[in-house]
Amino acid sequence: MVDHKEFHLRPVTQRAQDGGITPVRVEIKVDIGEQSPIQQLDDVFVRIFLTQRDHLSDLIPDYWRPCVLRGLIGRNESCLFSQELLDIPGIAPATDGSAKDSANEDSLSVASHVFHVGKGVNPPRTKSSPEPEFSEPARRTKYQGTVTLGMTVTEKGVPANIKILSPLGAGLDAKAVHAVEKWKFEPAEKDGQPVAVEIAVEVDFHLY
Repeated sequence: MVDHKEFHLRPVTQRAQDGGITPVRVEIKVDIGEQSPIQQLDDVFVRIFLTQRDHLSDLIPDYWRPCVLRGLIGRNESCLFSQELLDIPGIAPATDGSAKDSANEDSLSVASHVFHVGKGVNPPRTKSSPEPEFSEPARRTKYQGTVTLGMTVTEKGVPANIKILSPLGAGLDAKAVHAVEKWKFEPAEKDGQPVAVEIAVEVDFHLY
C-alpha cells in the first residue's frame, strides 16, 4: 500500500458488518499434478513470488515504470519504497547502475516535437473526461484521494504516454489511467497550429 508517498507491506483490510476492520485473506489454489510435485510446486512459487532473477520494473505496466524506476533509486519522493520492500529479492534496483540508466532514458523518451504549455503554446482544452471507476478494495474500505498522472496530449487531442506521477494505491492508480485513456481534448496550439504537449492532470476519487 501507499502511505505518505511510500510503498509499504501492509495487510489488506475490509470493514466487517459490525463496523470493525478485518484482514482480507487471499487463497491461491493450484493443481500441481501427480508427477514431480516438488518441482511443480517450485515452478508455481516462482510464478507467484519475486525471485533474485526478477526485476520489478520489468513486470509492471508501462504507466507505472517511470514512477517505480525513479522511486527505487530515491529520485521520486511520491514513489519511494520502504526498506522492508527493498529487502525483498527482485524489487531492489540492480547494483550495476542499470536502474539509474533506465530512469534517465525514460525521461528522454518524449519526442523533441512535444511542447510544454506557455511561451506561445496554448494549453489543450478538455472536451470529454469520463469519471473513473472505484476499485473494489477502495470501495470496501472507503479509501479516497487523488492520483496525479503525466501524459502527452497529441496534436489530435488524444492522450498518450500516460504515466503515474503520484500514486494513491488500492487499485485506484490503474483505474485513473484507464479513465484518462478515454479523455478527449481540443489540442494545444502554437502559432495557430495544433501541437503535442506534456501536461499533468489530477484524477479525484471521492465517495459522496
